[in-house]
Order: sequence, then structure tokens, then C-alpha cells
Amino acid sequence: MVAVGVYLALSAIDLTRVVIFEHPDTNDTGFYPWETVATPDDPDTTNRFHWSAAEGAMLRPVEGSVLRLLFYDTRPDMLDPLPVSIEISDQLIDRVTLSQRGWHSYTYYLPPILGTSGWAAVKRGWIAREGENAAGSGLPSVGWQELRPWHRRPGPPSIWIDIDPASTFVPSKLLDVDDDRVLGVAVADVEWEQELSPYGIGLSPWESDETGAEFRWTGRWASFPSQANGTEAMISIWSRHPDIEHRPVVVDFFWDAALKHTVELLGPEEVEVRIPVDVTLGTRGVLSLRVDRTWSTVITEIPSETRELGVGISQVKWR
Repeated sequence: MVAVGVYLALSAIDLTRVVIFEHPDTNDTGFYPWETVATPDDPDTTNRFHWSAAEGAMLRPVEGSVLRLLFYDTRPDMLDPLPVSIEISDQLIDRVTLSQRGWHSYTYYLPPILGTSGWAAVKRGWIAREGENAAGSGLPSVGWQELRPWHRRPGPPSIWIDIDPASTFVPSKLLDVDDDRVLGVAVADVEWEQELSPYGIGLSPWESDETGAEFRWTGRWASFPSQANGTEAMISIWSRHPDIEHRPVVVDFFWDAALKHTVELLGPEEVEVRIPVDVTLGTRGVLSLRVDRTWSTVITEIPSETRELGVGISQVKWR
């Protein structure tokens, strides 16, 4: 009877753990219950989202190297554009401005965000889970694992994703609706991708300047795959922040998860940057950059633009 009592007690503990740590609704704080809305392209398909209050946080296990966040801007038209701050594990990752109704997608490559030690811990978690899954595949379906449900299977570390809108509103005070909630921003559940797209993320389409040279704009973060055809990556960058001569812009460069170089831009002039990569010739990796602040073309009142701009960058060369 004592053994049965211990078994039931541990089972109850495990059930509590599952509810607290694994059920998607209970990994969140500062959010209202989930809702659904039809997708624009297919009315028979729905997207799930939930409203934050003043601030919301989601705890999620890392299931890929690329994290995608979806915001649903369905706030009343009379409200101003909404700045939203995004933090991952207490680190400010981005500040975006929602200025148009509909879905807005923001994608981030996690290795440089988590750093070398943090990303190594994630990969160890994946390996441990694969090892246990492989070991379990050769065992009968009913075994010791079934007799100890309190045993937590290995998995990758989890990260907190904090969403902080700059303002809130109460629908009943603006519209003829019976909704007294204090609402911030509507957020879908996170999405994961195992690998970075060959086209990269955080980058605007290529443009040409008056000389015909190609360039593209980054957001606060930008990442793109590259092959190390030398020991240094060379790239030209520049800023168009309206206040750059009074507030320098700092740009960090990463190879995979490791910080490799930092540059401070003091004006709008183009600067050539050399990033020491120090890997075997021909190694494929991901070159990322982080701009310490963006400038919004909405805030600076350029009606045709709604982008958050970091820096302009050229094609990468190697030496």
C-alpha cells in the first residue's frame, strides 16, 4: 500500500508538472484566453491568437533555430500606431511599430540571441531527447517508463518571450461593444523552423543606389547563410537614422552564435567593416548583425514607408 501511495503521489506531481510546464495555455502570463479568426486567404482555416493586457510573457521550449512571432493588429482605426517591445530571456530583441491592420510576422535567428553557451545548451537538450527517443524505440510499449510517469523526458531549455505594447485600450470606451477588457496587442502562438532560409531573415529586398550599386536594409536583427571563402567577411554599412550625429548607432556582427566584431557609426557615411570569422575555408555558417536601435519611417512621417530600418548593407565579400 505504501508503494501504491508513493506511485500515486508522484503521478499527481507529474500531472501538475504537465499542466504547468507543457500545456500551451498555462505557459503564458498576462494574456487573455485564446481566440480564433479566419485567415485572409482561406475562410475555412483559422488562426489562434490571444490578447495581452499591459504586458504578456510566453514560456516555450526551443524547437528550432528560427523563431517566428505573429501579431494581429485589429485595434480600432482611431488609435495611433502601436510600438511593441520584444524580449527573449530578459534581453531586448526588437522594438516594432504596428501601423497597419492585419497580420505582421517577425522572425529571429536564435543562436546569436542566446549566445554560444545558451545555444550549446539547446543543442545538448535536442541530443539528449533524440538519444532517449532512440533508446525507447527498442523497448516494449509498456515498461519502466510507463510505471514512472513522473519521469520528465529530456528536452531543450525553454525561453521566456516577453511582449510589451506601449499602450492599451478598452474596446467598450471606443466602440459600441460590450468588452471592458484592457487590451494591448494580439499575439499568435510561436512558430519554429529548424533551419534558416537560404534568403535570410530581417532583410528588405535588394535596391540600387544612384550609382547602380546594390544594397538592402536590415531591421534590428538580420541573419543570412554564407560560406567562409576567406578569414574575414567584408561588408559596407551605413545608417540613415535622423539623429545619428547626436546618438551613435552600434552594430554587432556574429558568426553563428559567436560575437565577432562591433562597430559604432557616428554619421551617415558608408563604413567598410571587416569581420574576423576564423573558421576553416569553405565552412558554411550564418552571418548575423544586430543594430542597437532602429528608426521608424512611420514615426518620422514618411507616408509611403512603414518599415523599421536598421542599417543599409552591401553584398558580402571575403578575403
